[in-house]
Amino acid sequence: MDYDVIVIGGGTAGLGAYRKAKQLGKKALIIEAKDFVTTCADVGCMPSKLLIAAADNMYEIRKSSQFGIDVNSIEINQEKLWNRIRSERDRFVGFVRKGADNIPLEDKVIGFANILDKHTVEVNGRVLSTKTIIVATGSTPFFPPIFENLKNEVLTNENVFELNEVPKRLAVFGAGVIGLELGFAFKNLGSEVYLFNRGRNLLQLNADINDYLVEHIEHNFNFIYNEGVENIEKVHDGYKITYADKEVMVDKILVATGRIPNLKNIGLGNIPELKDLQINEVLSLYNKSTTQIGSLPLFLAGDVNNEVTLLHEAAKEGVISALNASSYPQVTDYKRNVFIGVIFSHPQIMQVGQTLNFEQEVIKGTVSFEDQGRSRVMLKNKGMLNVYFDKKTHLLLGAEMIGPSSEHIAHSLAWLIEKQTTLEEILDLPFYHPVIEEGVRTAMRDAASKII
Repeated sequence: MDYDVIVIGGGTAGLGAYRKAKQLGKKALIIEAKDFVTTCADVGCMPSKLLIAAADNMYEIRKSSQFGIDVNSIEINQEKLWNRIRSERDRFVGFVRKGADNIPLEDKVIGFANILDKHTVEVNGRVLSTKTIIVATGSTPFFPPIFENLKNEVLTNENVFELNEVPKRLAVFGAGVIGLELGFAFKNLGSEVYLFNRGRNLLQLNADINDYLVEHIEHNFNFIYNEGVENIEKVHDGYKITYADKEVMVDKILVATGRIPNLKNIGLGNIPELKDLQINEVLSLYNKSTTQIGSLPLFLAGDVNNEVTLLHEAAKEGVISALNASSYPQVTDYKRNVFIGVIFSHPQIMQVGQTLNFEQEVIKGTVSFEDQGRSRVMLKNKGMLNVYFDKKTHLLLGAEMIGPSSEHIAHSLAWLIEKQTTLEEILDLPFYHPVIEEGVRTAMRDAASKII
């Protein structure tokens, strides 16, 4: 064999897998189609947070009059706004490229990989043999059929940061993570936002949190759901969107209707066990605990497995895939960390642990942040939190929240779940006054009041 492990894809998961395989003393090669960059640094979490930071700053300035601080005028210097987003984005990308530059030349190839069979990969005309293959090719935006003729001009997370000005009127399709984050950001920067979604059940939230979020969205956006879009027409000054016998004109369209794994055209069909299988059928063979496809010497890591498309999950999967690819045919089930997800909307949304489809009976504690002391002091009193405990053991199982400091509260609660902490133990912990976290204690006390 030429290699012990060949990694296809040079993003977060792929780079992590390659480095782990090398640490384990394996002969490894990493193949990247175009450039060693990560989705997060280039078109994902980092540029989006730069845009959101500017939008949050604009929101706080506009709100300052409620504190008795009057600002006479607010103007956006569009050139400075977008130049900062792109220059800082490029700085983060540079760190990734610098790390990839340290990979020995004999261990990396730029080119499109084609899997010839489960132990053979072709790239740039070279046919290479390997014991195992790790596929970490990421994902790409999904376009519903109505956008078929507009793919090259609508915005996605992959080109939105190349704008030179904030659109006056923006249509966002998809009320998922990307749609909500960027929708709120553009709204706070002055755009009139029209948010289109197939329904009003968002982010797999429980009903009460979902209803609270929908009401908040309707207060901020033109939220159009359960009304099919009939036509989108390009006109000289933007786009005309027709739905339910209504029309709306917008300057730009942002498509955030999900992403699809990059599994086409890499040769999976050349593996007999996967021949003629659709992508969803291949993914049904994926084992989250091992990252393996069936019993094959083939492993998926990162967004390509269509599981949880988050950087920390991709990094973890890169390590697990390398551990198992390096020890193949012996593979190990590795424990995954408690799920933690944060959406940087306005206010933020978070989900940790288990929040839906409980197999056991649960105790739910809840709190509104609208009257929570510190939140009202800072005029951030919008939101609610649910916490879920096992009815028998009183172990914290999960939580979901829309509200202030969700990103920080999410971490604290995820750590408590990871450490298998009970309601009684949490209530015995210190809570400073006055802080937003006192609202967490209120939710815990609400859960305690329901123990029979």
